[in-house]
Parts: sequence; structure tokens; C-alpha cells
Amino acid sequence: MKALACGILLAGSVAAGALPALAQADLSPEQLKSAFESIVNQKMPAPHPPAAFDVNRGDELPSSIQPNDFPVEMTDPSVRQYQYVIVNDQIVLVDPATRKIVAIVR
Repeated sequence: MKALACGILLAGSVAAGALPALAQADLSPEQLKSAFESIVNQKMPAPHPPAAFDVNRGDELPSSIQPNDFPVEMTDPSVRQYQYVIVNDQIVLVDPATRKIVAIVR
């Protein structure tokens, strides 16, 4: 897990500037790392996404997957404004108002 924490990436961050209409979280690498670390110790069951579901920033989370609120240890309001779900060993940040995937933390 430490290797994962050190290798946190925001999927598609290079292309983010080219797609301004795409849903995305405006979080620093430090905030993403903090979000990752606050979730890693949670004992949440992994959801079972639909077979055809592929995790992509900007896509809507399927209604069969219920995102979680961040643990109370996460005090950064920039991170807490989102919810999360773990799909395919990836932490997926979701805008609760739109259910759009705004960031993928690996």
C-alpha cells in the first residue's frame, strides 16, 4: 500500500486542460495523497460494478454503486466535498450532486 500511496496519480491530468467541460476535481497531489490515506484503512466492502462499467473521469457512476462519505479523519473541505468508491482497486472520487467521476486515485 505504501507504494501505492507514493505513486498516486490523477488519471488524465495531462489532458485536463484540453477538456474544460470534463468533470474534474481541483485537488493538489498532497490532497489526493491525503484522500488516499484516509480511505486505505477503511473496511468498506468493494461494490460490484456492472460488467460493462469502465472507470473514466467525467463518466457518471452507475446507480447500482453507492459512493461513501469520507471518514471524519479527512478534514480538508476541498476533499470532503466529494464522495468516494473503490472500483477495480482504484479510489474514485465522485461529485455527489451529479454522480460524475471527478478524479481517479491509483
